Amino acid sequence: MTKKKPKRGKRYQGKRDSRLPQLVAWGTDVPIKESIEAGLKNDDLLMDQESLSYQRSLEMHPELRELCLSDRLPEEAIDENGNVWNVNMHLNIHTALENQLAQNEPEGITDVALEMEAEGILGAHEVRHVIMNSLAKSIQKIQRDKVPFDEKAYMVDIKDSYRVFCDAKK
Repeated sequence: MTKKKPKRGKRYQGKRDSRLPQLVAWGTDVPIKESIEAGLKNDDLLMDQESLSYQRSLEMHPELRELCLSDRLPEEAIDENGNVWNVNMHLNIHTALENQLAQNEPEGITDVALEMEAEGILGAHEVRHVIMNSLAKSIQKIQRDKVPFDEKAYMVDIKDSYRVFCDAKK
């Protein structure tokens, strides 16, 4: 039994929209230790385009940084596999993660991220995407089920997701 591909919106069915910018899925590596050592101040922890953590997120996607600087940041981009990304959501989840790493909140996230990076199976940006995947799932659960953030479940999901990403890379 073959698995059916999910239907995409009319705009994308059967074709790639060449007007969308190309997004490099794994982006540019910035060592996780840099995020931890950045020493973000409380006023830098805002989720806006001027925050240090948002700027760090743009560093990891230079193709988006140029568009942002020229005030042409699109709502969506497409990666090399034809997947459509919500650019603002992607950058904001990156930003939230940079804040988590800098503050070690939830407790232990910096150690987990550094351990995954040190294994050398995934690059620093790939490790961030593993964690971002878990963060996005946690946010979705909070919104869908109207429940508080579950730090323990989040940390377990990060480790589970990491194993899945590593197995897929082999």
